[in-house]
Formats: sequence, C-alpha cells, structure tokens
Amino acid sequence: MATVRTTPTSKRRIKNTPSGVDINKPLYAHDLRDLEIKNLSVTGDLTLGDVAADTVTILGTIQGATPLVFEGATADAFETSFAITDPTADRTITFQDLAGTVMTYSALGATILPGSTSGTDALTITAGDILLTAGLFDMTLGDMVLADGSITITDADDAPSLSVTNNTATSSDVVLISGSGTFTGDGASGFVAITQSGLTSGEALTVTVDAVTSGVGLSIDSSSAGLTTAGNLLYVGASGDFDDAGGQVVEIESAHTTGTGLQITATAATDGFGQVITATNLTTGAALSIDVGASSTGGAIALSGSSGINHATQMKLVSATPTVGADITNATAPAHWSCFGRHGGSTSTGLVMTEFYIDLVGLSSVADEGDVIGDTGQTTSAKLGDYTTAIMGTIVAIEMVCLEAPTTGTPDIDLYSHATTTLSIDDDATGGTQLIAAGGNWTNGMVKGATALPTAAHALYLVAGAAAAGDYGAGKFLIRIWGS
Repeated sequence: MATVRTTPTSKRRIKNTPSGVDINKPLYAHDLRDLEIKNLSVTGDLTLGDVAADTVTILGTIQGATPLVFEGATADAFETSFAITDPTADRTITFQDLAGTVMTYSALGATILPGSTSGTDALTITAGDILLTAGLFDMTLGDMVLADGSITITDADDAPSLSVTNNTATSSDVVLISGSGTFTGDGASGFVAITQSGLTSGEALTVTVDAVTSGVGLSIDSSSAGLTTAGNLLYVGASGDFDDAGGQVVEIESAHTTGTGLQITATAATDGFGQVITATNLTTGAALSIDVGASSTGGAIALSGSSGINHATQMKLVSATPTVGADITNATAPAHWSCFGRHGGSTSTGLVMTEFYIDLVGLSSVADEGDVIGDTGQTTSAKLGDYTTAIMGTIVAIEMVCLEAPTTGTPDIDLYSHATTTLSIDDDATGGTQLIAAGGNWTNGMVKGATALPTAAHALYLVAGAAAAGDYGAGKFLIRIWGS
C-alpha cells in the first residue's frame, strides 16, 4: 500500500523518468508537493484522502469501457461496474440536485416515481412515447402530464390493461378526455376509438355505476352549434353481418319494474329530428324492436319535451297484446293485434290505440244469424281477444274498417262482445252485446263505428249478421279501438 507521511519538510519537485515512476516505498509530503507526474502507473491499493473534506479533481478523461468498479460495503467476489458504450458523439449525463435513488431501465416496471407529500409535483413528458411492455408503472402522488406524444400499453395477461380508481371524487370527472382543436375524423377514425377485433363474447366497453342514484352513468353532451348533418353525437355501427339470434348491435338491459328503459328528452327548441331511424336496405326483420317483458307501468320509450318540439307526440309503448282464440289462430289466414300505446298528452293521460287485423280466409260462417264465425271443426275459442284494460285502457270508441270485401261466406258481419270467452263456430252470441251492426253487406272501404261499448274482460267475436253458410274465399278487416 502506498502511504504518505505528513511530516513537514522543505518543498521539492520530483519528475518521472522516461521509464516511469515506481512507488514501492513510503512517500513523504515533500515528495508529493507540487508533484508533476506523467504516465503514472500504480499497482496495489491506493488511498486518496483521509477525511470527507479532502477532494479529488480530475481534469482529464477517464479511459476504458468499464473505468469505474465499486466494491460496496463488503469486500467479496461481486462488484458494481460503470460500463460506458463507445460514444459516437459528445454526451452529457446530468444528475439533478435531488436526493433519492437512480432508476435503471431494467427496473422501470417495478420502480415508483413519487410526487411531493402535498401531491403538487408533476411527472411531465414533453415529447416522445411511454412504452410499458412489462411490469407496473405506479405514481402514488402528483399528476402525470403528457404534453406531446402517446402512451402505448401492450398487455398479454388476463387483467385490466388500464385501471382508474378514484375513491374521493364526488362531482368532478374521474376520467376526462377533451380536445380544443377541430377533429375531422371519419368512420375509420374517432376522437376516442375502442377496437377489439378478436372479441367473440363479452363487452368491448363496460360502464358499471352501481352507486349512482341520481346521476348519469354515461353522458354524451355537445354544447357547440357546429354539429352538422354529417355528424352524430352517438354512432354505433356494425359493418359485418351477424346472426340476429346471436347478438345485437345495441342492447339496453334494465331491471326496473316502474322506471324507464330508454328516455330521450329535448330541453330546448327544435324543428324536429328528421328521420330518427333509417333502414334503407331492410328487407326482413324490424328497424326497431323493443321487448320490455313484464313491464306494466313504466315506459319502454318515453319521449318528452319541455319546450319547442313541433307536433309533439308522447308515446308509451304497451308490452302485451290480447290473446287470440285457438280457433282463429289454427286457421290458415293471419290474425293479430297491434298495440300502439298512448298518443298525445302524457304517458298517463293520452289515448291508447289498439288495432286488430284479420283475414277471413280459412274461417267459415253458418246458416244461423247471430252465430259465431270461426274455423269449422274447432271447438276451443273463436274469440278475437279479450277486452283487457291494462292493454287497451278504458275503451271510449271502436271502429271497424273493411279492407277487402268478404266473399263466399256471409258478407253481413257484426262485432259482438260476450262474457263467455270460449264460444266457437255456430255458438249463439246474441246473449252478449252487439257493438257494431253491419246492417247489410260489407264493401271495400266501408267504415262503421260502435254504437255500444264492451264490458271489461268480455271477449270480442265476429258474428253472422245474416244466415249464410260458407267458407270465406276473401275478406279482410281492421278493428281499431281507442281507450283512455
């Protein structure tokens, strides 16, 4: 070990010889004062300074690919080396005026970057990307600001790729995505795009708001007047074909028993929405299908306007229809009810319009006036349906429209109601109430209104107004009922 004794002595200068200086003996201070050494080579241990106040100044360049090797607190077989990649230009690595731990790239996924204790410090990225392919990026305090660049998350495990938890926010936005510029994206790009090309089941986007009691789970709002005919506040598209038995483009599921499944509210004046539903290429199926199951008091769709909607019509859909008797449904011709719900006023004060369409082909009349028209050989029930107030409301008017004149069977057909709901062909219906009397043969386009109204829960029947037996070869009727 080379040592220096600090015994005072006179100043002297030692220069190395051409073969170098070999230090193999103790040196005194006078040997090193103002010492000028070139090409110094030291073997063995070397101690520089004996107190923290001593300093070492290096003005030259430290050579070598691994110029600094540190042993650590314990002298063993393991050391830490500073390896320097051969630079292709002058580089500067700056250590900040901060205390803490220097993070290496390989430890990025497990290193925490904390903000200040008050949460005011920010992690600012002015350009470039953050690419996390493994590990965890955890910022416990402060904000992360990405000024210009992107964040790419590549995740291969079965866990959330991005999870945002805020247990203290009560009125502010937990996640806010905003833009001040003009976005001109089309169907191929969006301001916010969620793409899941491999999704076969489940959801690409799930919004769960179990604790919301009066707020909004998902809000799409535009305060700008710049939305033109080319734009949409909400667009849901399915360019690929799919089996209607296997999935839906949009599904709204609600467990409410008295609430509203979908509500559209207009709070400002508007001249109308134009074509709300457009299905130019629809050949089969329905452009809009709504099934509300057991809903009886709530509205599947409730439309309301607080001001300015021209020709405002508010509608509450009815989720059930009267049951047609088996004698009618077993016939070859179609017969069905259509319940259009409440029109005008509110969903509780408007009129309910219910329609029944029937094609007489497959039914027969008998040679007895006042007997029920039905399907020969059937004895279950030839009723058109029961008067159900929950569906039809309280009936205030009925009209019967001839869409096609009846032939072969009797063309004089009346509409009756009867307390017995199981009358079949050839049964006498005159014990009930005659609602509409044809008073002669029906002709195409003839319309007659009811002169009496049925009693709730009574069944409706078509009855021969004149005795004439025969199987109908034609005849179509529309019975329209209004209820309050």
